[in-house]
Amino acid sequence: MARISNTEFPEREELDEVEELLRILSKGKLWLRTKYEYSAGDCIYKGENEDLNAGDGDTDWYITRYDWVSGNCTEKRIRVTSWTNRAVGW
Repeated sequence: MARISNTEFPEREELDEVEELLRILSKGKLWLRTKYEYSAGDCIYKGENEDLNAGDGDTDWYITRYDWVSGNCTEKRIRVTSWTNRAVGW
């Protein structure tokens, strides 16, 4: 769980964690399983599921796709599909 430090200005990483936690809570979701796929050191897909035993073929994964240019994240998109088909249909 994210925790803000006692400094006057939190680090960007701390703010990102809080933002992610607020996003999850605002949707009423409790992600029990999270998967990642990396390419050249950058996270390109993140999958989240409420079921701890969710299979890769289950179609209720929240898939986030990150697009990178020169080491900078330029776009983030989200859709619901299976982890198996995470790269299909963008």
